[in-house]
Amino acid sequence: MNKCYQPYKKIEISNYFQSLAALVFFVIIGWVFVHSHHVDLTKYARMALLLQNLSREDVIFQQRILSIEAHHIHHYDHLAKSQKEIDHLIKNLQDLDQKNNIKAHLKVYQTLVNTRNALSNHFLSSYAVMRNSMLSLPKSLQMMESDLSSLQFYQIDRLVHTAFRFHNLHHSAAYQKVMKLSQSLALESWARQEKVIYLFQHVHLFAEKSQKVRETSKKIANLSGAADIRHMQKIVQQECHRLERLVNRDNTILYISCVFLLLIIVCAFLKLQRTASYLRKTIGNLDFQQRALDQHAIVSIANASGQIIYANEQFIENSQYSKEDLLGQQHRIVKSGYHSDDFFKKLWGTISSGKTWQGEMCNKRKDGTLFWVQTTIVPFMTEDNKPHRYISIRTNISKNKAMEAELKAHHSELEEQVRQRTLSLQSTVQQLQQEVRTRKSA
Repeated sequence: MNKCYQPYKKIEISNYFQSLAALVFFVIIGWVFVHSHHVDLTKYARMALLLQNLSREDVIFQQRILSIEAHHIHHYDHLAKSQKEIDHLIKNLQDLDQKNNIKAHLKVYQTLVNTRNALSNHFLSSYAVMRNSMLSLPKSLQMMESDLSSLQFYQIDRLVHTAFRFHNLHHSAAYQKVMKLSQSLALESWARQEKVIYLFQHVHLFAEKSQKVRETSKKIANLSGAADIRHMQKIVQQECHRLERLVNRDNTILYISCVFLLLIIVCAFLKLQRTASYLRKTIGNLDFQQRALDQHAIVSIANASGQIIYANEQFIENSQYSKEDLLGQQHRIVKSGYHSDDFFKKLWGTISSGKTWQGEMCNKRKDGTLFWVQTTIVPFMTEDNKPHRYISIRTNISKNKAMEAELKAHHSELEEQVRQRTLSLQSTVQQLQQEVRTRKSA
């Protein structure tokens, strides 16, 4: 009796220790998850990368402003691209900063960027007008050379060159000199010519916009966000270090817990192996059945809203639609218009109540031709007795329908021939009767 009892006692002790090991393991895992504070180092790594890109784009923006001012580039596409890239990086940082680690600094930087963008728009507007005047001045000067004396042309040419020198020197005193020289020349009688007045206007505009471009460029240069970005990078780096320490602590605990997990896995391995073998056989049988069904029938599966979520090759071949065309669509994509609305109302009423519907249905291919199918629709119901999926199994009966139509047509033709023959015989009988009466009278 004792010898028989000992194996069972060993099994009970083994099960007890397995249960105890599993309990300890899950307690440790639960503790790790509770105290992990949802550590996400990947998020902060992405934030660090975004801040690095933001720092680079901030510098590139400043460089492109200076390049435009120095006439190294004459289009603004790259500047607009930098503005969009900076806005995009700020938006991504705001989305990632769920704990508001850098929210205040990011808000300050956003205000700086908005101010800088507004200044850059003024800068580009002034630069465009300035460049237009700069290109027009030499042409205007050349056009009036024949209309002015040598002295007059020299004075005008001196004014234009002074304006260009002011633009190149970037000195406010030169601007005052240009305006003073322009005002003194405007008092001359010959300066009242329309061409001269037009040139003076361009000189004034060129000098004014040059001054505006320089002032705006200085303001933009002073609005550098490098300090704010460096501060945000420091905050993100500190948070990364803190989270790394937490991760290292949790990893140590998890490594120790893996010993208990291995014991549980070894005990459950054989049982899982048997279950897996059974499942493989079941899946193989189901796959075989599905392949056999797909070879024979047109099969589709729709969700509760009637949208197609699966269509086999037979459906694709018969409807002439690709799988991409069918998925996400409702079965009305192959609706032919042959059946009435009452027909479909009864169909939906049947399958919505959980009953199987069977019948013949006329569908339309992608090229507009019709085909008939013998259809069976089986609804799959949820626990609360609501349909969540519909499986439709169809068989193409177009040939049968064609033969049926041909037989009906042949039957109608035979009936018509019989009717015509009957009328002919009736006419012949009437003629014979008439002839018999005639002979009797004679």
